[in-house]
Amino acid sequence: MRRPLLPLVLLTGCVGLEYFNPGDTGEWTGPGPGPDNSDTGSPDPDPVYNNPNIDSFSVKETDSKVRMDFVISDQDQDMEGGHLELAIGNRELRYEFPDEVSRNGGQTFLLFEKSEFTPEQQVKCTLTAVDLRGLSSATASALFTLTSYSLQVPEVGDTAADIYALGAINPPVTLEGSIWGAGNLGGLYNADLDFMSFTLPTSKTYTLTLTWTPTSADYDLHLVESTGTTLAYATSYSQPEVITYGLTANTLYYVAVAAWDGSAGNWSLRIQ
Repeated sequence: MRRPLLPLVLLTGCVGLEYFNPGDTGEWTGPGPGPDNSDTGSPDPDPVYNNPNIDSFSVKETDSKVRMDFVISDQDQDMEGGHLELAIGNRELRYEFPDEVSRNGGQTFLLFEKSEFTPEQQVKCTLTAVDLRGLSSATASALFTLTSYSLQVPEVGDTAADIYALGAINPPVTLEGSIWGAGNLGGLYNADLDFMSFTLPTSKTYTLTLTWTPTSADYDLHLVESTGTTLAYATSYSQPEVITYGLTANTLYYVAVAAWDGSAGNWSLRIQ
């Protein structure tokens, strides 16, 4: 009796599968991760990031501020969320990028009050850019010297209750203002007095020198502490009026230019 051929065919097929796939376990594993496509345009499994670079850095004085201009190149485009590390002499500052950086017409810069620098004294400024990943640029540096500067005092502060606040000043500095009228009555000033308040960065002896025009007028100078006590005054009949006095850092002081006699004019007060 002839045997059926089907079981033999199936057996032969199984043998053939084992022969062509000797590692086949018979288990279904599903789709795998696929081949390494690092050379076919897929994302690099271990990318290399680049440090930012400061292409230029400069410090200059404007009419009212000190401005630091800089240009940062960032091949990875990951400076956003990073920061800038700035040093002005021994003072270290940090600015988040770009939130705390000024921008105008494609320029990037930082602005500072002139009172943060000592006039006529050279200081080294350095800048380092640190991107979002913590990679740093090389440090750029620039030397800067602030010239002796002037501050214009508006025609306010005519009474001790209406003092014009100068804030922190960093001598040598020249204050300039005007007098609308001069006069006295019974030994008291009865015309214009210009009151100003200020603090200083360093404890030492300072010289305050007042001059004015017209020279025929007679203006006086008073130095007062924050409690209202007069520390010193210069009330001669000629100019300049000069006060030399030891002042303490970060302490509030008042100075008053008082018009005793003559006419309206302009005054200049040098503090150094």
